[in-house]
Amino acid sequence: MTERKSEKTTISHVDARQPRSSLVGFDNLLEDVFGLNIRACRSIGILLVRPLEYFQAAKDSNWLWRFTPSFRVWFGISALTAALRFLWAGPDSPSADVNRVLIDGIIQKANTSLAANNQTLVMTDAMRDAAAADILKWMLATSPFVMAILIALFAIIYRAWGERLTYVVRLRYLFAILVTGSFLGFLSAFLMMLIPNAIYQQVNFILLFGMFGLYFYTAYQGPYKSRAIGPRIGLSSLLTLCLSVLVSIGILISISIAIWFVVTYKFPEPTPLIP
Repeated sequence: MTERKSEKTTISHVDARQPRSSLVGFDNLLEDVFGLNIRACRSIGILLVRPLEYFQAAKDSNWLWRFTPSFRVWFGISALTAALRFLWAGPDSPSADVNRVLIDGIIQKANTSLAANNQTLVMTDAMRDAAAADILKWMLATSPFVMAILIALFAIIYRAWGERLTYVVRLRYLFAILVTGSFLGFLSAFLMMLIPNAIYQQVNFILLFGMFGLYFYTAYQGPYKSRAIGPRIGLSSLLTLCLSVLVSIGILISISIAIWFVVTYKFPEPTPLIP
């Protein structure tokens, strides 16, 4: 009898420690795919409302067990935004028009160079559309990785935080500031569906400045909140300027990679000019 009781106790103890599939839901799917979950959403909310709390947690190895690491939040938002923009970028979208103009410019320059060798580059409309789509695809696919590398390098040299911080904490700070601007970019992916092509560039320009404004706000209310008003504004402005330059450089590098890939692997071979 005692043996049976002991056996039942052991079995129930083992069962209690076994994972329960019923507890795995949609929140966990988001975590698996994009590194995002309810805690990540709460982290974004804190960064928008009370940024200082998030930056204080960044100094703890486990983020005080309250927040999702800033890199994971930023990368998840960036991946979602890239996916949405790619899915909604149809052949008649403003981004497709911009890329077609870019392709036309590349073709024109190529033909200018090829003319010296009595050759020309011929591309049908279908080939141009495919090349424009490929540029967008490769730009969106590479931009998060390019930006991550630039920020990792920038964290080595930027130390104007007002206190001694390790490299990892500096890196956490920088990605935390990027999160708020990236979140605006994620929301703008939905907005761009409703924007007429005629004003697409103007709205995109305004959103870009809104993103930079969020960088300033997050730095001002976060790591620099304890500073006097003058240095607080100055340091927040300096960091915003640096991040804005890095974002611009990241975009240019991603576009350059996309153009190189399309020109190298998607363009047809030049054909001889017919006399």
